[in-house]
Amino acid sequence: MIKVGKLQVNNTLNPKVFLILYIFSFILLVVFGGFTITNFIKTKDYVKIEATITEVGYHHHYDSDSYSDYIKLEYQYDNNNYNNEQRVAFRGNKKVGNKTTIYVNPLNPIEVRDNYLTRINIVISIVIIVFNLFCIKAYLIRKKEM
Repeated sequence: MIKVGKLQVNNTLNPKVFLILYIFSFILLVVFGGFTITNFIKTKDYVKIEATITEVGYHHHYDSDSYSDYIKLEYQYDNNNYNNEQRVAFRGNKKVGNKTTIYVNPLNPIEVRDNYLTRINIVISIVIIVFNLFCIKAYLIRKKEM
């Protein structure tokens, strides 16, 4: 093991392993980042408005025996009232009566941007970027010791 500060690099690893890890994680970054960018492009004309949370709960999906948290929203756009439901990562910080920001399709106000998937894709992209930085640092340390 090569130790530089708190970072340890196994000096028996083939440099090709770093390259394979980097290429694989870069492909994942392109995929998840692409989903996020595509979603922002697709919803670029959506209008930012405030919505009120009217219900907080979770759905049990019997086919997969899993749960998903959700909030029900009430909002007004163009002098009309609308209700919608959105999946959320954590419902613990959501309370009935709280305000939240949503993005509404001006051509079809019942349609809102899926913030859940957008945020999940952003978090995954950040994790992949950090992983790539560690791979590059480990490769440079390994190369220096060769």
